[in-house]
Amino acid sequence: MKQSELQTAVAAWKPAPKKRGKAPTKSKASPSRLESARKLAELSVAATPDDQLVDALEAASEAFPDDKDIRRAHCRVLADAGRIGEAIAEFEERLQSHPDDAEDLIDVSALYERTQRGDLAVDRLRRAVDHLVAAGDLARAIPAAKRLIDLEPSSLETATDLVSLLRAHDPKLLVEGIEHLADLYRTRGKLGQEAAACCELLSLAQDRADIKDRLASIYTRILDVDPDDGDAWVGLAAIDEPLAEQLRVILAPAEAAATRKEQNITPIEQHQTYAMRKARELMDAGDMAGAALCLERVVRTNAAPRNRLLLGRCFRECHKEAAASEQGLRALADAQAAGDYDLADEALSWVCEPIPTLRGPLTDAVFLNHRPGSADALYEELRSLWDEAAEPMKAAADTSE
Repeated sequence: MKQSELQTAVAAWKPAPKKRGKAPTKSKASPSRLESARKLAELSVAATPDDQLVDALEAASEAFPDDKDIRRAHCRVLADAGRIGEAIAEFEERLQSHPDDAEDLIDVSALYERTQRGDLAVDRLRRAVDHLVAAGDLARAIPAAKRLIDLEPSSLETATDLVSLLRAHDPKLLVEGIEHLADLYRTRGKLGQEAAACCELLSLAQDRADIKDRLASIYTRILDVDPDDGDAWVGLAAIDEPLAEQLRVILAPAEAAATRKEQNITPIEQHQTYAMRKARELMDAGDMAGAALCLERVVRTNAAPRNRLLLGRCFRECHKEAAASEQGLRALADAQAAGDYDLADEALSWVCEPIPTLRGPLTDAVFLNHRPGSADALYEELRSLWDEAAEPMKAAADTSE
């Protein structure tokens, strides 16, 4: 960039001197002026901020207040010049009229973080993540969610949300997310949830000897408290059979492990029942986000209609209606195709709770379906009916925002 080019752009937007008793003359918003303002914003990226550049961008943003790139350039230059408070004020003013602008929310969150205002930084960043997820932009939601982890590393809700996002978009990063979640469970003394998280972690990174040792330690502590915990015995035997044999002698549980039939299954399959039991414990304790995490693990290996419906109930309690309806409709279609009509009716009633008028069309679709085993086709038909009925609700919610 030539310095003369920047100087010309700044001069073109040099505020006119104020005359006594008269308001300053505003620049006419012509196409050529808009092009000039955008050129100034572009050149400012590589420029060293000074008062003249700040003033010029302020004039340009006042002339074109709805041009996002110009206003963002003004905010950025203010921040680079050390005028953080003014930059925050500019961002917040824009967010008043554009509250769902995730990019602005992310940037103003970073400024709040620089001023040691962590609560506001977390609030703006969480809003950004919510908007990105709602828009289906998981590629940008994941880095923002990881920043949330840095801002509030002890938040169990943030950790579980990140793991859910990674499962949906970028499973190769799951190891890092699940390991952080397991650490949070450990700090809170939740041995069962820590074991379930480590078990999934081991299924993703089977060569991690440290995770095997950690699991063995967890199971040993569980059995020290409850020698009759059969799931812990199965898990420990899968990880470290010699240690399990030693503990059987030391602890002598009431139901000896020797009475169990040998099971040639993987560790993650061995813990399916365990994960389900923990999910129900978490639901009873009101931790629906944690329960959903356990149930997602169950559904991946056993997508039975009852499991899907239970997962859907957790999602709805977490205000994740899109995910809840997907699981409920899947449960309805699978139960109907399998001939489990009582469960199908239960799923139908539950799915229609947010939209009671949808019961008729869904009922017709279900009972006019005469193709046994056609769960996928039935689900697609139910999904189409649901999306059509839910569209007015979504539009109304967007309007109210």
